[in-house]
Amino acid sequence: MSAMTTGVAGRHLGAKIISAMTSEENRAQKLNASYRKSGETIARTLSELKGPVMKFGQMASIQSGFLPAALTAPLSQLRQNAKPEPFEVIRRQLESDLNTPIETAFREFEESPFATASVGQVHRATTLDGVEVAVKVQFPDMDQYVDADVSSLTMLLKAMGTASGQNDALKKVAAEFRHNLELELDFTLEAKNQTQLRHFHEVHHPYVTIPEVFPQLSGTRVLTSAFVSGESIEQATAYPAQTRDLIGTRLLQILYDQIFLAGMLHGDPNPSNYGFAPDGGIVLYDFGCVKQFTEDEALAIATLLHGFLDRDPDTITLGLRQIGALDPDAPPPDDEFFQLLLEMLSLPLHPERPFDVAHSDMHLRVMSYLGRFRKYRKQLNIPHRLLLLQRVNVGSYGNLRKLGAKIHVRSVIEETLRKAAAVKSEST
Repeated sequence: MSAMTTGVAGRHLGAKIISAMTSEENRAQKLNASYRKSGETIARTLSELKGPVMKFGQMASIQSGFLPAALTAPLSQLRQNAKPEPFEVIRRQLESDLNTPIETAFREFEESPFATASVGQVHRATTLDGVEVAVKVQFPDMDQYVDADVSSLTMLLKAMGTASGQNDALKKVAAEFRHNLELELDFTLEAKNQTQLRHFHEVHHPYVTIPEVFPQLSGTRVLTSAFVSGESIEQATAYPAQTRDLIGTRLLQILYDQIFLAGMLHGDPNPSNYGFAPDGGIVLYDFGCVKQFTEDEALAIATLLHGFLDRDPDTITLGLRQIGALDPDAPPPDDEFFQLLLEMLSLPLHPERPFDVAHSDMHLRVMSYLGRFRKYRKQLNIPHRLLLLQRVNVGSYGNLRKLGAKIHVRSVIEETLRKAAAVKSEST
């Protein structure tokens, strides 16, 4: 890992020095070549690792708006081509967890995995009753690699130049990944999350399919679910525009309805965790990382959303204080702060025009505005409780950009807030 970090950093620095002495066209070519080689190096190295560093690479692969395309393109292979464990290792892990030989648990079991994730790999199998299932088996000794992987993640962030000079931010990102990984290592918790959200979407979103869990074939390191296939996001980009808009709208509905109606959020927007169908159907996979919201957290997010919808500084201030983003002892920000904030985030909330995510420059706008908020840094905090939500927001934006959807974001948010208010009114 350290060799990869040194190589990436050295290559990028060398490309910058050379490009400074060449024409603009040659400069772009040199930097793109450097990014491409760095992406290939990172992808090759991370495919042999487990845990959060590989997950970071997977997430980085969809951030074409924030990171150079030449860098993210090779990283996309991490979503399909991560290095699997030998079958004998997986057999021992499965039989130890289920306390039975594979042959007595399954009629058929494919030795080669069809998917490899950050904490385990997934094999197709058939139950004794003839049901096709997907069996997720955790890599051995994953809990021992948490500290090493979090340290590697920090090195990777520095090598990619995404957090230069931001030591506090690095620590918070590392802490988030540590917490998420610890959650993902408990497959019993994942089975519970998967079942709860499956029941929720059966009632609220018939277009969502979540595979059924087989508890008798699951444990702390093995999770068996019904095998449900779906097309990849790359395949979905070939759907007609109307279908892509429908899917994009539904993805946003899922996000907000989970927060305000289910009180929990599927927290891993890796594109491999979604399957799609030409009729607009959506399959959700991988529930190891799920955020549970308290009533106060959901109320704070609702307050902030109402503030943005109404362009009301007082309500925004209240929402920022409630989510922990504004120091409770600091005075309210000045008018310029709210003007900047509303300018930065106003594009998706237009009352009439749909938000054209694929052609939006919102990611560039956000990056360019961040520096203008530095003078308010003593008043602002990172809302630690909602870091996972921010990860979902950024990841979802990347997915929707790739999908090429146009979405009436304001209508989706307003509808969810109305439904949440109705539910709260009925319960009081």
